[in-house]
Amino acid sequence: MRLLNSLTLQLEEFGDDQTPEYVILSHMWGDEEVSFKDMQGPIVKQSKGLAKIKSCCAQAARDGFKYTWIDTCCIDKSSSAELSEAINSMYEWYKNARICYAYLDDVTLDADGPDFQYLETLESSRWFSRGWTLQELIAPSIVEFYDSNWSELGTKLSLQEEVSKITGIDIRVLRGDEPRTCNVAQRMSWASMRTTTRPEDMAYCLIGLFNVNMPLLYGEGGPRAFTRLQEEIMRNSEDYTLFAWSAQYPQASWAHRGLLASSPQEFGNPEGHGRRCWQFSELLHSSPADFGSLPGPPTPGQRQTVWEDPPNLTSRGLRIRLPLRRTGTGEDYLACLYCRREMNDELLCITLRKIPNNRWLFGRVLAHEVTFLAADQMQTFEYSTIYVIQGTSDSAEWRPLWSHEYDLQVFGVKLVQDTGQDFSICEVFPKAESEDKWDPVGGKFILHELTHLAVRILEVRGGPKSEPFFIVFGVLKGKNIPWCDVLTSDEMSEYGEGSAEGLYNSTGYWDGYAGKTDRVSKFLGFSKLVTAAARQGPLPQAEQQGTCMRGYTLTISVKRQLVFGPHRTDSEGF
Repeated sequence: MRLLNSLTLQLEEFGDDQTPEYVILSHMWGDEEVSFKDMQGPIVKQSKGLAKIKSCCAQAARDGFKYTWIDTCCIDKSSSAELSEAINSMYEWYKNARICYAYLDDVTLDADGPDFQYLETLESSRWFSRGWTLQELIAPSIVEFYDSNWSELGTKLSLQEEVSKITGIDIRVLRGDEPRTCNVAQRMSWASMRTTTRPEDMAYCLIGLFNVNMPLLYGEGGPRAFTRLQEEIMRNSEDYTLFAWSAQYPQASWAHRGLLASSPQEFGNPEGHGRRCWQFSELLHSSPADFGSLPGPPTPGQRQTVWEDPPNLTSRGLRIRLPLRRTGTGEDYLACLYCRREMNDELLCITLRKIPNNRWLFGRVLAHEVTFLAADQMQTFEYSTIYVIQGTSDSAEWRPLWSHEYDLQVFGVKLVQDTGQDFSICEVFPKAESEDKWDPVGGKFILHELTHLAVRILEVRGGPKSEPFFIVFGVLKGKNIPWCDVLTSDEMSEYGEGSAEGLYNSTGYWDGYAGKTDRVSKFLGFSKLVTAAARQGPLPQAEQQGTCMRGYTLTISVKRQLVFGPHRTDSEGF
């Protein structure tokens, strides 16, 4: 371990069994930080970072400690091996420090201010919103908070109630209890409102909190790093609250997820997201062995040992044994996670859907929801060993080549009339529901989830001798790729339809859906060329807050163009 001499500001290295007592700094990185390389030179340039180091070492010296550890200058970040070792060891380094100085450089103490203002001042600090500072708050037994002038604000113990309100961390943990006394979901929830500069760090900063080790792979992306973290947690502990997350926004009914969350944000508490009426701290986690003692165990004779191995990842998905109960006549099942609420013994369940043509393969659906059932409902469940896919609904392993029933999450479309002849919209279908918004003046519409293909049929006419035609718009299921099509009156007659509603409900047209594209050009008679282009586009500003919407632009052009030769009605890309 490399430590900074508090008196000489020189770096010194120590073996694991020779490390002296030291204090440690927790802070927010800013401009002009001093690196390990900077400390190797004969003179370190005066900077804000150096001033912070000097102030920290001065405080350590006043407290009687010769050595200090500061992450900016005690780690050689040019060495990927050293950086990986440091991150995997950091929780222990903070835990072993005699004192942790939490330096809040965006807080200035007002000794004469009222108590409530004191809490607001603390809460406003970015220090409480950073991912890395979570373990730096929990791991050390002693944390002292300092403001921008290095005036003491209090300690983790003296401010335990305030810090608990700000962070959601159980007071018992702030008073020194091991974090593992709280279930996995509760610990994840402490990180749900925090952020990191690099997306992968949102997973890496939690390594110590869950007592796991994993290699660092910067560039893999936040979701992949967080998945690997959860896989390591599963190898270390059999805690089914790991699967008790819920998606931040409503999910389309066809959208399949796995049992693992994509980020800590999906473990958010109800105060933060307004999505739950319960807290993870209410959950009592039981092992499958203990679960058989609950009232009304699944099916007669199921009290014996029916569980096998703990959850484990396979090439087919996550293999897990859960109590299941079919919901209705479809392929959806409630799965109990061996968790119950302390106050009333209600059982925590999520919804799984059986993948078509596969007896044991499931995906999680309605991932934004969890269900609580009375404990005596367990008699209606049956234990099953299943495989749950990890990923989204477009996984090639099970996605059907064609399905007529398509639906979509909320999305917005802007209709643009390109240069050329004017035209008017005669019909839009499906017709706007109460939650849909159709603006014929602005040419914009907001579509909510549909029961069939996500389309809008636009019948448009232009000029006194108009010839009707139809525009079809849709989005490829699970891929957010828009497509469009142009149909002439002659083509419409092939389907026996003359209206947008009729075409929408026709089965003949959709049989050829798989060949649709996002650019279409087609002639009407001998003199008009209709072109349509479906593109990604921005959402209206008013629709961007708190939604999972996507924006698209549908550009339509009708131009007069003489054609010599055979009547041309074929469709071609352009």
